[in-house]
Amino acid sequence: MKHEQTTALTLSEEQLKESFEEYLIIKRYSKSTIQGMMLTAERFRAFTKEQNIPLENISYADVMAYIQILNKQGTKQKTQNTYVAAIKRYIDHLVTLGIMPSNPTEHIKLQGTNQRNLYQVLNLEELEKLYYQYPASHQREIQQLVAKQNKIIVGLLVWQGLRTEDLCRLTITDLKLREGKIFIPGGRKTEQRTLELKSHQVIEMMDFIHETRKAIMQRNNIQTQQPALSADRLFIGVAGSSEIYSIMKSIVAQLKKQEPKLKNVKQIRASVITLWLKQYNLRKVQYMAGHRYVSSTEKFKINDLEGLQEELNKYHPIA
Repeated sequence: MKHEQTTALTLSEEQLKESFEEYLIIKRYSKSTIQGMMLTAERFRAFTKEQNIPLENISYADVMAYIQILNKQGTKQKTQNTYVAAIKRYIDHLVTLGIMPSNPTEHIKLQGTNQRNLYQVLNLEELEKLYYQYPASHQREIQQLVAKQNKIIVGLLVWQGLRTEDLCRLTITDLKLREGKIFIPGGRKTEQRTLELKSHQVIEMMDFIHETRKAIMQRNNIQTQQPALSADRLFIGVAGSSEIYSIMKSIVAQLKKQEPKLKNVKQIRASVITLWLKQYNLRKVQYMAGHRYVSSTEKFKINDLEGLQEELNKYHPIA
């Protein structure tokens, strides 16, 4: 068996093509179907080579990235399904040769299923503009306090990629400002993690804890009226409520004015995770994002389509 795998891994591109064709003939596909599958496999192989993906390392995310580019090109759903079927057979063939241990495309089914929503990824400059352009000054005192708190929250969205549910669970004790870090408690869908804060976030957090947050609490008389509800919560609503969703509603409304491309908070998180994947290895990003399964992190790779459209056009031009 070891000898067979070593031989398979050293096959030339032409030998792989011939071997795949023989495989399809044995499977009793028609001549026209074989021609179509061979062409699709050749285009997909060209894509993987351009992305420097070895045959033995082809993953679910790689296949989905290819499919999503086809989708962006306007390729019809029926045609996409045909391509997926061909790629599945191609990878099945690689498995039989011992080049790949298993087929990551087994459970891909496009037609009749809900595909993961793709977000238009914001780049680092666009993300940081959300924070730096967020207004933090108002004439009225209470609006000034709320704006300062909101800007702290925007920073956690932009640099730590937090979800609304993460923000809701944060308490004073989760701040580790001397260490320059923040602890994010785990939730129903995410794992706990400790993330680095930017240096300016540490300074602003200190000011927020010692001045802004105290002023909001005093104004709303929270400690005497709602001690169990809000005394430990990091973020507090203008009327004394700890309901983070009402806070986020006004924040998102303001951010949409600043950035027309912005749809929702999930888009910010998707953009942050996509940028992380360019900087760190998959396991580190999994931890930073709080994902329980690495497959959840992998799926964000399909958001990173920068440059892939042009590359695919070289091998799969639109007719």
